[in-house]
Amino acid sequence: TYFAFWLSSPQTIIRKAYDAFKDVVGDGTETLSPIEVATVASIVEWESQHKPERGHIAGVYLNRLRIGMRLQADPTVQYGLLEREGNRRRLLFVDYELDHPYNTYRIDGMPPGPLTNPSPSSLRSVLNPDDTDDLYFVASPALDGTHEFSRTLSEHNAKAERYRTALRAYLARRDG
Repeated sequence: TYFAFWLSSPQTIIRKAYDAFKDVVGDGTETLSPIEVATVASIVEWESQHKPERGHIAGVYLNRLRIGMRLQADPTVQYGLLEREGNRRRLLFVDYELDHPYNTYRIDGMPPGPLTNPSPSSLRSVLNPDDTDDLYFVASPALDGTHEFSRTLSEHNAKAERYRTALRAYLARRDG
């Protein structure tokens, strides 16, 4: 939140936002520039509303970048769909093939820039990520907005199937 007088110029508001960003991010990290910190933080921001797990999610994405693995971040697909369709929706398997410069299922490395203006908590999660060996995460079958984390793809796939089963059961109860 930025406080400004209603007659403040756009330049004044932009300067306030930039100064607040620099107060949190500074010069970035050893491996990430400030814009790269903002880009990863914007993905983390879209990925979870549960602030306590943002550091873990940031750690997963930074691990993927460190080993040269694609980010494979659902929010980057959502961003492309939002640009093309005008709204967010549940992703379908076909959506991961979306030809868009932000789709990190199709591109190596980071997208061209941030998806949104990330919160200070998301920026801090990238600057101080959890120390984890995890490379994967999926929504929890508790359907409470949290995630379950995994080191291996096979472990991740089993957890993803538990999530899909829980989601199908919930939708059947809701629609049934």
